[in-house]
Amino acid sequence: MTPPSQPPQPRLFAKTREGQPVEAWHLRGSGGLELEVLTYGAVVRRLIVPDPAGIRRDVVLGYNDLALYESRSAAYAGSVAGRIAGRVPGGIIQVGGKRIELPLNDGGNHLHGGQAGIDRKIWQAKPVEREDGWPSIRMSCTSPDGEGGYPGTVSISATYTLTADNALLFETEVASDKPTPASLTHHSYFNLGGEGSGSVEDHELAIFSDETVAVDDQMTPLGKRLPVKGQAPDLTSPKRIGDILPHFFDQHGDLYCLDRPEVDNRPRRVARLTHPPTGQTMEVSTTHGFLQFYSGVKWDGSTVGKSAKPYERCAGLCLEAEEYPAATTQPGFGDIIVRPGHPVRHLTEYAFNSKTSQLKR
Repeated sequence: MTPPSQPPQPRLFAKTREGQPVEAWHLRGSGGLELEVLTYGAVVRRLIVPDPAGIRRDVVLGYNDLALYESRSAAYAGSVAGRIAGRVPGGIIQVGGKRIELPLNDGGNHLHGGQAGIDRKIWQAKPVEREDGWPSIRMSCTSPDGEGGYPGTVSISATYTLTADNALLFETEVASDKPTPASLTHHSYFNLGGEGSGSVEDHELAIFSDETVAVDDQMTPLGKRLPVKGQAPDLTSPKRIGDILPHFFDQHGDLYCLDRPEVDNRPRRVARLTHPPTGQTMEVSTTHGFLQFYSGVKWDGSTVGKSAKPYERCAGLCLEAEEYPAATTQPGFGDIIVRPGHPVRHLTEYAFNSKTSQLKR
């Protein structure tokens, strides 16, 4: 057994507009990773990673002011998004043959759980004692029946763990007392050059997928798979993000279809992000069936981050492992219904390549 480098420690981060306290929990792994997670939205506020030269950088976007997280200008930074991550066309879901209309908050779509999504909840935090000694914390919340238009009372947990070889594990579990759709994602904006260091257009990205999902001009998923071979969104080999952005609709990014685990539901590698100037890499592995790449092109400098620098265009990018948001109305894309007595679990891993043993502070 490897002893934990440091047990998780809480501090008061701030209070919400309603006066509810928000805690910040700090974890440090034996390999050098450091994580700060808030009980508001289960937000990852800081993720400090050593690069191959041992230089430590915070690689996720975030804020010093809780009011920014409470506002929509936060763009879900670092949060757990749901009940359904992604865009639900027309806000329409089908559950047990019943048509349910969810509120729209993104043009003609219901996005990331709507205005009452779990990204806006106060979660409960509890350290997890693991046999391997890796520092870990479980965040949990409850969404009551009818909240955000969804049926069923659901219990949700999101567990963050730092491994000894510098990977962040993100594990979710959703249980419900009624059949209801759910699909969660982790919504950090990554910049391997460091938060506030500028655009991620100099990063290289590979996504190991042969298909994307067709969308309309409102990013609404249309229930049709498109082959990537020979097309602009073909990222089966690494490409510089600045070079491929002009070829995406609205320079936004795409929803990529992933291979399902064959037998044991073990996560499989689905993406690799590289920052050539520092040599830092991040590999994403997941049990989910889809990966949303978002370029962060909508950052416009109006929001100031932790380093007191404005977040300009492409200040960070998202790699959102999730299920298909329109699965209840568009067949052939999997099942997102959680049924009583059958919790749904998923695991996504963000693995960093640092191997140095002499970390620079």
